[in-house]
Amino acid sequence: MNDITGFTFFKNYYEAIEELEEADKKDVLLAIVDYVFKDQEPIFTGVKKICFTLMKSNLDTSKNRSRSARRPLKNKAKTNKIKTKSKLNQNEIKMKSKQNQSPSYSYSYSYSNIINYLNKVLSTKYRSNGKKNRELIKARLNEGFTEEDFYKVIDKKHKEWKGTDFEKFLRPETLFGTKFESYLNQKEKKHWLDGLEELDDN
Repeated sequence: MNDITGFTFFKNYYEAIEELEEADKKDVLLAIVDYVFKDQEPIFTGVKKICFTLMKSNLDTSKNRSRSARRPLKNKAKTNKIKTKSKLNQNEIKMKSKQNQSPSYSYSYSYSNIINYLNKVLSTKYRSNGKKNRELIKARLNEGFTEEDFYKVIDKKHKEWKGTDFEKFLRPETLFGTKFESYLNQKEKKHWLDGLEELDDN
């Protein structure tokens, strides 16, 4: 089968075929269909050959029109495909542009807020413009965590580790590292001094 989807069957085809014997009518009709859709030219003799030969020129014209009618559709589909690809490329550029924005533009306020809060709670002097500190904070923010999550982790671990051997780990590289999510989701533990305070109250 070829790519032809239809053809024009003129009245004079019918009039010519009508003059044939019943068996010959069927042969010519099938020959027309096979010629249009399968490009198979029949081997006829006599009246059938004359009949088909008279139709052949118009059938060729009809086939060519059918093929021409399909080309714009292909071109249109190709154009739509190019437009879609172009749109996707533009979205990718926007995404990459957003990802490549300088830290000072994207997260400057977060860096300052988080490090300032850490210094306030721990009485330390970590720098908000420190490269390593910014990399850790940016990595967690890119994972979807918020400033509020940083404050919670700082408070939880400060309460848990203050006055213990783990107090030395109250630092950005530990608190904001790869265990950040587990620190955030752990149940808040009582500090060991809390029990002493309760005894003093009694």
